[in-house]
Amino acid sequence: MLNKRVEINDNEHDDPESVHYKNRPYELLYLNKKDSDTYDWRKFISEEDATILDKFERPRKMSKKLLKEFKESDIDNAADKISEWICQKVLVEAK
Repeated sequence: MLNKRVEINDNEHDDPESVHYKNRPYELLYLNKKDSDTYDWRKFISEEDATILDKFERPRKMSKKLLKEFKESDIDNAADKISEWICQKVLVEAK
């Protein structure tokens, strides 16, 4: 599921970094554990990435059924992205 420390917002294009990523409509914030008003890191993501992450707002089992929800052309990309996000602790095991 989506880590509670992760927040996905629109890219507001309000600073030099966000302007540089103007082709990425969303920003993924990994919030600071002690102060949730700040973030440890952020990444600008595409609409496709945001759509994949939306599927994990609630606990989900990783399965073939889940991967079938993606367009056939996106399955490999989705699996790669999901693996990347697990490593980055954007996606975590539901407790």
